[in-house]
Amino acid sequence: MAVVAALAARRTGSRDAGIAAGVSGPLLIWSVYAAVGPRHYDHTSQSTPYYSALPGRLMALAVAAVTARVFARRRALVRAGG
Repeated sequence: MAVVAALAARRTGSRDAGIAAGVSGPLLIWSVYAAVGPRHYDHTSQSTPYYSALPGRLMALAVAAVTARVFARRRALVRAGG
């Protein structure tokens, strides 16, 4: 996710594009688990990924935001000649 965020931020020079690109994959995975639910009645192996998906989504947002900011700033500095 950090690589995707860095590439998008570097290519566009926009921090927001990097964040959106870096979070989209983990957000998609989280949405599937959120739609299905923990399914305690079905089997317990589904509950672990269900409860792990929320912190994963939040970590993805944090990592993508930091990475996108760094690479967007780097591109701005290169464009400014500094």
